[in-house]
Amino acid sequence: MHSKEKVYAHCCTILEERIRDAESAMNTAQDDSNSETKSSAGDKYETGRAMAQLEKERHARRKATLEDMLIHLRQTGCAFSMECIVEGSLVVTNVGLYFLSVGLGSIELEGQTYHCLSLQSPFGQALLGLEEGDEVDFRGRSHEILTIL
Repeated sequence: MHSKEKVYAHCCTILEERIRDAESAMNTAQDDSNSETKSSAGDKYETGRAMAQLEKERHARRKATLEDMLIHLRQTGCAFSMECIVEGSLVVTNVGLYFLSVGLGSIELEGQTYHCLSLQSPFGQALLGLEEGDEVDFRGRSHEILTIL
């Protein structure tokens, strides 16, 4: 049995872990920048600090994106079962399991693979509004909607 609440909770956990990883990487980059020692080759010192600063900024952008995704996921929550596919739906097709929430890609949970898609993705757009029994052709493959949770 597929539990939308478990998939939702697992997605939240994944995003929280990724946010912590990005924050840790930011701190590491800052520490690297602070530990650069001035040498007789001043340009090398400045280059090292600049590289560490760029790395920190890259991780900061990643962290901000992940935080936005987590906020969006929490605002969406687990939509109650609807007759048609909406954001927050867990969709069972003849091809796979899809959770329309945030674009996390494929996740494993209790021996099942779930594909976490945002509504902005092409396949998310193709699924939106469909009902049980509907079919959608996507990239040469037919997907029949078996269950919407």
